[in-house]
Amino acid sequence: MNADRTKKQHQENPDQVANYSHATNLQIVECVVEDRKIRSRKHFNAAYKGYFRRMENDERYMKEALAEARKALATDEVPIGCIVVWKERIIARAFNRTEQLKDFTAHAEMQAFTSASEFLGNKYLNECTLYVTLEPCVMCSGAAFWTQLGRIVYGAKDIKRGISGFSNRILHPSTEIIGGILETDCAELLTHFFKQKRNKR
Repeated sequence: MNADRTKKQHQENPDQVANYSHATNLQIVECVVEDRKIRSRKHFNAAYKGYFRRMENDERYMKEALAEARKALATDEVPIGCIVVWKERIIARAFNRTEQLKDFTAHAEMQAFTSASEFLGNKYLNECTLYVTLEPCVMCSGAAFWTQLGRIVYGAKDIKRGISGFSNRILHPSTEIIGGILETDCAELLTHFFKQKRNKR
């Protein structure tokens, strides 16, 4: 039996490769190696497509968070907005309302956690993703810990008060955090707001 036929049989039934007593060891090794290469390429292609599909989804949802941030801007609040997504469904929307409510805890994330928990009838958000235009602060990250939030995706980095400037241990160990999604758009909204504030002085 030639190597091509051996390879074909192995690909049809790779578990039976040890039974090819009529094939040489070299032929068996060759077809096993090639089969693994094919499988590796398939896994790489699948992972590659999955990565870009996820990036597209992250950008799409971040645009929704930006829409919330613009609502904050329209009410003269620091323009930070967020949404919570569960099984590809937006279940909570919120924007910063600290001035309107005279409440320093009224960050967008804190409101969104409450709304999402009410929607699900569950205090745990381990199957949810938070999309927020600015990196969460320590307070919001601490709240995210108690919700056991599955994933955090943020836009602009908060150099002074963002969680990355302290310790990711504040977050729940199972929480995945990703930053820099539509970072320029998110940062420009904040820059515009504070520039207007300075010009009014």
